Amino acid sequence: MKSLIVLAVLFATATCASIPESSIVPNDQVKFNQIEGRIVGGIKASRGEFPYQASISYVRDGYPYHCSGSLISPDFVMTAGHCMYLAQRVVVYLGSNINEAMEPGTLRLEINAYNNSIFIHDRYYDKDTTNDIALIKLPYNVTFTNYIKAVALPKRQIVYPLLHNDMVVASGWGKDSDNGKVTVNLNYVHLPTIKNTVCASYYEPGIVKPTNICASTAGGRGTCQGDSGGPIVSRISNTIVGITSFGTKSCQKGTPVAFTRVHSYLDWIEFKTGIRL
Repeated sequence: MKSLIVLAVLFATATCASIPESSIVPNDQVKFNQIEGRIVGGIKASRGEFPYQASISYVRDGYPYHCSGSLISPDFVMTAGHCMYLAQRVVVYLGSNINEAMEPGTLRLEINAYNNSIFIHDRYYDKDTTNDIALIKLPYNVTFTNYIKAVALPKRQIVYPLLHNDMVVASGWGKDSDNGKVTVNLNYVHLPTIKNTVCASYYEPGIVKPTNICASTAGGRGTCQGDSGGPIVSRISNTIVGITSFGTKSCQKGTPVAFTRVHSYLDWIEFKTGIRL
């Protein structure tokens, strides 16, 4: 298959739509956390259907951005490393299907970015998103409700191969087409995983790594810019197996998208959070 002459494109959203693209791309990668974003071809989620979903707003270099995340314990949210890289004024919303809104039962948590509350993987590399994972320590243990619950993490002793055509569920906020507007409500989409060798043929050499999981977006359905940091959950194990990481500029052309493979980072997650895995 002929490779695209495209580097990885990350999936977070710049909420400041008037910023020229030249001012928001810091290196050769076109980053999805600095362009607009969406779940493409998705379904509107019901309130409480994804109680682990977190909405994360933050500021970088004076501009506001948005990512998603997943509640993995009463006091930790997991997201993408590129979302928290150089992030300031971080706010986490839990329990709401409406992006950055205070529905009844929603929690709004301000995070002190300078108080050891944000942990980006020690070997995260921003130019190609190697080790694209981060943890946010919440200011207190949240109480689980019908709308706020932790997602199950994989267990170290169980192998989750995720080979060709296993189904995962991705969820997030954003536009529903390349030319659409950012949506207000949480959406989700079912995606089949594909082999990394197939996924890698669409990208520059070395971009897709064993620490990634890839999924097909055939039919114009998938994650895209604005969904960075959000979860993919296995329909087989009902555990979070991936973190939305990167793809290409167009989200409707069927190019595979890549996720951080959570199982590759269980030791790091356990060390930082104390969660027994």
